[in-house]
Amino acid sequence: MSQKIVVFGGSFNPPTVAHKRLLSAALDGVGADRGIFLPSNDAYVTKKMGKTDYPSEVLSERTRAAMLNALCAGDGRLSVDEGEYGYSGTSGNSLDTMKRVQANFPEAERLYFLFGGDKLKTFTKWKTFREFCESYKIVVFKREGFDPGEEIERTKALREVRDAVRGGDDERAVSMLTPEVFALLTAAGSPIHKETAITSFRGRYAFLSNFHAAPVTFEGMTYPTNEAAFQAAKCLDPDDRVPFTETKNPVLVKRMGRKVTLRSDWEFVKLGIMEKIVRAKFGEHPELAAQLVATGDLPIMEGNSWHDTFWGVDASTGRGENHLGKILMKVRKECGGAGDTSADTVFPAAPAPRPGRTATSPVSGRSVSPSVSRSAESGQAGQDSQAGQDSQAGQGGQSPKQPMPPPAESVFAAGMTIRHPAFGTGTITAVSGKGDARILDVEFPGVGKKRLGVVWVEKNCAVVTG
Repeated sequence: MSQKIVVFGGSFNPPTVAHKRLLSAALDGVGADRGIFLPSNDAYVTKKMGKTDYPSEVLSERTRAAMLNALCAGDGRLSVDEGEYGYSGTSGNSLDTMKRVQANFPEAERLYFLFGGDKLKTFTKWKTFREFCESYKIVVFKREGFDPGEEIERTKALREVRDAVRGGDDERAVSMLTPEVFALLTAAGSPIHKETAITSFRGRYAFLSNFHAAPVTFEGMTYPTNEAAFQAAKCLDPDDRVPFTETKNPVLVKRMGRKVTLRSDWEFVKLGIMEKIVRAKFGEHPELAAQLVATGDLPIMEGNSWHDTFWGVDASTGRGENHLGKILMKVRKECGGAGDTSADTVFPAAPAPRPGRTATSPVSGRSVSPSVSRSAESGQAGQDSQAGQDSQAGQGGQSPKQPMPPPAESVFAAGMTIRHPAFGTGTITAVSGKGDARILDVEFPGVGKKRLGVVWVEKNCAVVTG
């Protein structure tokens, strides 16, 4: 009796309902009699997971085979082929694998190889591409009401299931698996564990970093990143801050920040400045605020390898004051998320010490001189942190130059003209937001459009009339 067989290869780490639906749909689509899951070996899966945030979460060959067999239960058309198991190589030859399957089923008149849409991008680069196409059929199809590519992309279950298990969301995990597969996944010895803390601002948590590309408006100027805003805040003169608004690379921004003349009150105000900038970032980007809230009640720590024990936690020792993490947890609570008692610290601004006098820093308890310039900055463990640094609302935001008079009115509208202390005269083109959260889009000739906070504009800009 002739047969048509569809072969579906992959990591299946773990296998999901989406995988079963995809293979079943392929069988129906081509009128095949048998569908075969072909899981990759440990070496391949280990290499693949090594490129993720959780390289150790590799289910064993035996566990994945048991899960696939459980997934196939109830559908006599489906089975599992463990032919790729046991090899040490990380790149199996799919052509050789298909030849082996064909040898196992000599009566099969046609073999199909099932691709997820994402694999097609690399298929044409295979060395065996032409021979493969001459010998076997490729299945990647779309039918009404079911799009395999969208199904895989929607569940992205290989990642989402692990996220659900780490977060303790059993209901969500089971919905993407079967009860039998879920039991195997959560059994004793499984490498996937509930996440207990955020310890790195990389991968899916990269948005927490001050290096993340999210424009932020602080004290009347818009910066490409929080890092740029923080480094610029070291300068009191608005003119000195302008270069930071134009530099998108946060690494270069950090280097620039090391070369500025450091304001004398920096040790006192930097925590408050950082809090203001972090709050502005999530206030101006609702999608990032939603991601922050979605971290639940997980403690947030900026674990790092550059030994920053002030803004984060040294990954090698587990020690650090973690001020940036505390600020993020505080802002998370303000956004409607879970709070943390360690994040409720308020960082008040202290007055700048008088010339010739010393004062005690509210942060470190050390005596700080007004001439703290370079020594204070270089003395901070972790200046190379991806964090950023700085603080209090209007503290230090005033230019040492003669301040501009306040606007004649607090109601701003498109078409009005204002005078900025650094950018000159500009025209308001749009107003968004409500109350003190309003943002003004202002077009400055020769400078371009800038997004300015209304409260800062009221204090530092003049309305041009006539």
